Amino acid sequence: CNEKAENYLVAINYFEQLLDLESRMKPEYRAEITKKIVNFRFREKALANPVSFQPQILPSEINDPNLSEYSPSLTANGRRLFFTRVINNQEDIFYSELDSSGKWQEAQIMPNLNTYENEGAHNISADGKTILFTFCSDGKTGKARGCNIYAAFKRKGTWSSPAHFAAINSKAWDSQPNISADGNTIIFASKRAGGYGGSDLWWSTQNAEGKWTIPENLGPSINTSSREESPSLHADGKTLFFKSDGHPGMGSFDLF
Repeated sequence: CNEKAENYLVAINYFEQLLDLESRMKPEYRAEITKKIVNFRFREKALANPVSFQPQILPSEINDPNLSEYSPSLTANGRRLFFTRVINNQEDIFYSELDSSGKWQEAQIMPNLNTYENEGAHNISADGKTILFTFCSDGKTGKARGCNIYAAFKRKGTWSSPAHFAAINSKAWDSQPNISADGNTIIFASKRAGGYGGSDLWWSTQNAEGKWTIPENLGPSINTSSREESPSLHADGKTLFFKSDGHPGMGSFDLF
């Protein structure tokens, strides 16, 4: 009740008393309560120091009031937007173009890429000629069950058929790829072995021969025992945005 009323200091006091009184509490419960205390302290400070933020919704040519649209990705010139749309519980990738008058055109489904299964969680390269995306199969069409990263390339105005990105995929869940502005680094989310727990962010770089290196974990300064996903590397190649439910925040997934 104190959490819903945003009375975080009172809630923190009760949780700290609970930790002191229940010495035989299961470790997972103790960890969950400790995480709540850290988040409540953050919320108290954040709400006392708000930052101005005025988001504007994109027009109906992109946002359908009866559907879900998410995971936007812009080309470097800001004139072509790619996003995931859900129709009948199936994810597909759509795109829209900004015309000379500054108006977004009616969204179109991506050609040569979408199937009867789920495609989404994608990223377009800065030059608009490479798209990385996540393909998830339920196993019913003969494809291996699970999610992997695929790539397609635009040549002479036509998109190629998707190709499995074998160099960075594993047998685990691999998703949400993001390619750097220079095209030489890919950061993605994965639940593969060797991480810190949940889903972690991993990266791979392209060497002088054009081959992608074995993916490496981004380490404990970014990854936690919970989930880190949706990486977005700024054009400067030095600033990484991502979501996490492990770092102190407002609760559930926050942006970092």
